[in-house]
Amino acid sequence: MPDTTKNSPTQSTRVVVLGSGYAGIHAVRQLLKQSKPVENLEITLVSNTDYLLYVTMIYEVAAGNLAPSSVRQSVRTLLANDDVQFLQGDVKRVDFDNQTVSYDAMDAHAKDSSQLREGSLSYDYLISAIGSETEFYGTPGAAEHAYTLKTLPDSKAIKNTLINHFEEASLATSEAKKRELLSVVVVGGGPTGVTLSAKIADLLNNELAQVFPELYQLAEITIIESKEKLLSQLDPWFSTRSAKALEEKKCVKVLTNSVATAVRPDGVVCGDSFISSQCVIWTAGVRAREFTLEAKKEIEMDTHCRRLHVKETLQLPTYRNVFVAGDQAWVNRPDEGPYPMRAQFAVRQGCQAADNILHLMRDQSPNDFHWADKGVVVSLGHGRTYAKIVGFHFSGPLATIAYKSIYLMSTIGARAKLQAILEWGMNMFLPRDVSEL
Repeated sequence: MPDTTKNSPTQSTRVVVLGSGYAGIHAVRQLLKQSKPVENLEITLVSNTDYLLYVTMIYEVAAGNLAPSSVRQSVRTLLANDDVQFLQGDVKRVDFDNQTVSYDAMDAHAKDSSQLREGSLSYDYLISAIGSETEFYGTPGAAEHAYTLKTLPDSKAIKNTLINHFEEASLATSEAKKRELLSVVVVGGGPTGVTLSAKIADLLNNELAQVFPELYQLAEITIIESKEKLLSQLDPWFSTRSAKALEEKKCVKVLTNSVATAVRPDGVVCGDSFISSQCVIWTAGVRAREFTLEAKKEIEMDTHCRRLHVKETLQLPTYRNVFVAGDQAWVNRPDEGPYPMRAQFAVRQGCQAADNILHLMRDQSPNDFHWADKGVVVSLGHGRTYAKIVGFHFSGPLATIAYKSIYLMSTIGARAKLQAILEWGMNMFLPRDVSEL
C-alpha cells in the first residue's frame, strides 16, 4: 500500500487509476500536468499490463505491417515521475464504501498465474478505466475455439496461426485439408472485422502468394455479419465502398444476414450451413471488463454490456469520489444513447475525470463531459482508405494520410512516432515481415 505520510505539512491525496489503456494513461498524465505541487497528489496506476496498447492498430501486427513494439509503449517510461506508482496486477474487487481496491499481482519469482499474491490499496479518489473484453453472446464454442483481437498476444497468435497453417497446408495431401487450413472466418462485420479481413487479404495476395505460390489461391476469408450490410453502425457511404474494396481483393467472401450459431475446432456453424476452418476470429462485440463491486448504495450497470451508468461529470451518482472513463463508462447523450466505446472518447473522458478530481479538491464544481465525434477512418489497405472527418467524406491518398496522422497524433513520445513512420516507409518498398512473432 502506498505511503500516505510523505514529508509534507499536509497529508497527501490518494488517487488510484485502474487500467493502462487510453483513458487510464491520459487520466494520469492530466493529473500530473494540471495539479499543483502544494496539492500533494499521490497517484497509483494499477494494470494487468505494463504498457499502453494502441488497440486501434493491433490488426497491423496480425497482418505483418507493424512490429509489436510499434503499437505499445512502456507505462514505466511514459509515467516516469516520483509522484506516480505503477503496480502490475489484475483488479479483482473494489469496495466503494471502504474505498479500497484489491488486486492480484505476480511475485517477481513466480513461474505461473497460480502463484499470485493479493494486494490492496486505499484511495481518496478513484478512476476506473479497465476497458473492455470480447463479447461472445453465449455462442457455444466461441470462447474456447475462436481467436480474438483485443490484446497484443491476440494479434501475435493470429499472425503465427496464418503462417503455421500455410506451412501445414504445404504438407497436407488432400485439397479439402488444405482448404480447411487456409480458410479464415471472421465473425463480425464491424470496423475491426472488416479492417482485419482486408489486411489479411493483402498479406495473402502479396507476401504469402510469393512464398506459397501453389497454395494461396486456395485461401479464403469469410466475413459473417448478422446485419444487412457491413459497417452497419457507420455512415452507409463506408459500407458501400468497403464492400467493393473487399470484392476487389478476390479472396474475401461476405455473408450478410448471417449468424454464427456455434464455433467448433474445425469451423463455424452458420444457420443450416457449416464453414470449414481452423482459424475463426471473433470480432462481433465487446463488453466492459468484469470485476467484483462491493457497495451498500445502488450502482446501475447495463445488464448486457456491463458498462456503469455515470453522471455527465463521469461520477457514479451514489459515490461522488469515484469516476468511470473509457469503455467502462455509460454516459448518456440526449436522443443519442451512450458515447461509443472508441479511443477518441476514452482519451477525452480520462482527461475530464482527472480535471474533475482536481475541481473537487479545490472545492469547485465538476464539469460535464461533452465531446463531439471528430470522425471515422477505415483502412482497407493499398490505397483503399475511407474517411469521414468533421462531416466530410474522402478516400484515397488523402484518407491514408489522415489515417496515419491520427495514429501518430495518438502516440506519446517521439520514439514511438518515428518507429511507426520508419516501418510504414519500409512497407512501401520492402515485403512485409512474414515470420512468426
